Amino acid sequence: METKAIRLWEQDYPTSLSGGQWKDPLTVFDQFFSCYTVQEAQLWLSGALSLVFTHQIVLSPGQRYRYLCLVNRLEQLVDAACVLTIYPDRAGDGNAPGDIRSFIGLNFLSFLSEQEALKPLRTMRIVFSIAGPKNWKPGLLHNLRCALFDPSFYMTGNSGELREFDDYLGLNKLLEAAFLLSHDHRLPEESSLHWSLQECQPSPLAWGTQFYAEAGIKQALESLAFFNYYRRWCIDWHASAGLLFIQHHQTLHRLIYLAEWVSNLSGIQQQEDHTLMQIRQALRKQFVRNPAGYYARFLHISLLNVVRDNLKAGAAPSGNRKIKQIEIILHLSSDYFIQLRNRYHHE
Repeated sequence: METKAIRLWEQDYPTSLSGGQWKDPLTVFDQFFSCYTVQEAQLWLSGALSLVFTHQIVLSPGQRYRYLCLVNRLEQLVDAACVLTIYPDRAGDGNAPGDIRSFIGLNFLSFLSEQEALKPLRTMRIVFSIAGPKNWKPGLLHNLRCALFDPSFYMTGNSGELREFDDYLGLNKLLEAAFLLSHDHRLPEESSLHWSLQECQPSPLAWGTQFYAEAGIKQALESLAFFNYYRRWCIDWHASAGLLFIQHHQTLHRLIYLAEWVSNLSGIQQQEDHTLMQIRQALRKQFVRNPAGYYARFLHISLLNVVRDNLKAGAAPSGNRKIKQIEIILHLSSDYFIQLRNRYHHE
């Protein structure tokens, strides 16, 4: 019996599902989203990524328990998605493309492109197919469980190859695709902050003003610069370098969504002078051309290139253009928040 169990685990057998969940995997999706919103799960996943790369993050017992509950739920979600890709007919009367299209413009879809969102089942199949020769059980979930209970995991268990980030992207894509297929939709309000901006509460304006006042544009541009030098990091790779990459990625991700939030902010026109209005209009033009999700997906792909073997020297021309566009957004954001700070100081 033990040998059979080991063989099933090596084959990534979906062991966390009951018989009823095997027959109807969508019930797992519905149960998951009755407990978590997409934003909540992605916020905790972002924290998990840093947790498996360092021993310096201290969790309270309540946080540790919440992570453990999320890991258990995510393992079920992955297993249900795996069953669904093998038996696509079990998707039943899932959301029609017309219903899904209405969700695409919502800001919480940070990881799926429009094409991926329109065909969530196909997206799941692709995620599983590129993750390895076997069905996929993300190492990030295993490593997170170890990091929660094993104090020496940072020294002995970290991959040192940023494989966890590859899993992180796959998990988030599965999460969003599962949401689109589920029946239990708790949509965030249009005015709600993107999950990456939760650190900016209760006042994103105050957070942005403080960030650009303390670090200026320097820290933001330093975070952007590592995309052009990832090959150098691959030469001497270790867990600390992986954590640094993740921190840079998360900083840029937050600043881009903060800039888009500022560009769409309503009800403050009467508080702005002419210069602030002009800067905000310039920011809005950047996001009319490409939404924040466009730049976020570029950041994901750029960091994912670190773990791929087929790297080419230098950045692709299209990548250079995107980096330049992000640089413009960061400069405009810096100008806006510095001007905002100066205005408050003069009042």
